[in-house]
Amino acid sequence: SQALSHEMAYWSVRRRLSNQLESLADRYGTPTFAGGVVINRTFTQTDLAEMIGATRQTVSELLAGLTRDGVLGQRRRRIVVLDAGALASFGDPSCSI
Repeated sequence: SQALSHEMAYWSVRRRLSNQLESLADRYGTPTFAGGVVINRTFTQTDLAEMIGATRQTVSELLAGLTRDGVLGQRRRRIVVLDAGALASFGDPSCSI
């Protein structure tokens, strides 16, 4: 799509991934008791990489970092957004996460 082409040309992979995860959380998310949002569909690293025009390896590294930093978690093979604010700032070019 034209929007993805624009994103690929001007947005970093970090920003594209955070934007995609926010979009998936908005579309498929269910709030958790702990204040997070579980994305109620299973997406592989390859799925996410294809969605944002990146390699699976890059997505894997970024997801590992977000998990290590407590921004994302996993529950039954589903992604859980634990800190939506940190996820949003992760895509900001000035972010240091």
